[in-house]
Amino acid sequence: MADPNDDLFQQLLFSKIVPNCKKLGLLDAGDGWLRDRFTEISVIQFEDWVDTGEEYADLDEVAKDRAASA
Repeated sequence: MADPNDDLFQQLLFSKIVPNCKKLGLLDAGDGWLRDRFTEISVIQFEDWVDTGEEYADLDEVAKDRAASA
């Protein structure tokens, strides 16, 4: 029997990996091999989510706002 936490962990993990692969142009490299694999494991839906570079930029802005108000 599969542990439901494993599926949640996989979803969280790939919600970070897939957008970054797209940003780097890896999803469609090699005739879309990686896109096909991500589709097979049902994580391709994350391709348009925010990549970590954008997340870090947002966090930097929050930190600047907090520092300015302190």
